[in-house]
Order: sequence, then structure tokens, then C-alpha cells
Amino acid sequence: MDISTVIMMLLIGVFGGFISGLVGIGGSIIIYPAILLLPPLFGVPAYSAYIASGLTSSQVFFSTLTGSLKARKKTEFSPPLVIYMSGGMITGSMLGALLANLFNAEFVNTIYKI
Repeated sequence: MDISTVIMMLLIGVFGGFISGLVGIGGSIIIYPAILLLPPLFGVPAYSAYIASGLTSSQVFFSTLTGSLKARKKTEFSPPLVIYMSGGMITGSMLGALLANLFNAEFVNTIYKI
């Protein structure tokens, strides 16, 4: 991996993470299309929808972890709600990851657009 690729991906990560933390819209809305569209514009090799999806999943994990650690200090934080939702989120995430190989890149892109 050359330095231009590293810089491009670092900038996409910083910008997407900043927007995610600032307004809470989720970094995937910014990072997924940025990973697919920006690198080729700057002469950096393009990434597939599967790579973009995996990278955005990583960003969402760390963003959620950071937000949770900050929120748990507030009185409105509900540990039982976190536990209840966690089961569904883990199940859904694992199911999605297992079924991802059954779908083509166009389908994955359509899901992100929706």
C-alpha cells in the first residue's frame, strides 16, 4: 500500500468519524460512498462494496463503543435496554455477515442507498 492510499483512507476516516461524532448521523452514510467514489478520483485503487462495507462496520463499532462509554455516565443510560438490544444487533450482524456472500455488489449498494 503506497502513501497516497494511506493518506486518502486516513482522511476519509477522519472526516467520516468527525461527522459521525458531531451530528450522530452514522459514519456509514459518509464513509461508504466516500470509499467507493473518492479513491479513483485521486488515482488511488478503487475498493469493492464488500471492503467498503467492512470498513464502515469497523467505524460504526468504534463510534458506538465510544458513544456508549460516554453515555453510561448519564442518568438516562439504561443498561437493561443495551442488553436487550445487543442480542438482536449481534444476531442481525452475524446473519448479515454470513449472508453477504450470497449477494452481489449491486445489491449491497442498493441496501446502503435505501
